[in-house]
Amino acid sequence: MLPRPMIEDFWDRVSNIANKSCRLSDQKMRSAVERFRAEIEPNVGEMIYHENADKVAETLVNAVKHGEYQDIERKGA
Repeated sequence: MLPRPMIEDFWDRVSNIANKSCRLSDQKMRSAVERFRAEIEPNVGEMIYHENADKVAETLVNAVKHGEYQDIERKGA
């Protein structure tokens, strides 16, 4: 298992990169990252941390632009 500070640093970088494209409020971006992370980590485990943060942010931005991860409640739930 990777050290917790490295994991959190990765997601902070993803958030910062994604926010430059989406321009969401800090709270909405944190919420989007948390939800994205909650969905992706169980499926790919630590493999996500071997991916470039720019690529992960791009995936997150595409999801946000298509209406995902913007509200507290999941779309369609």
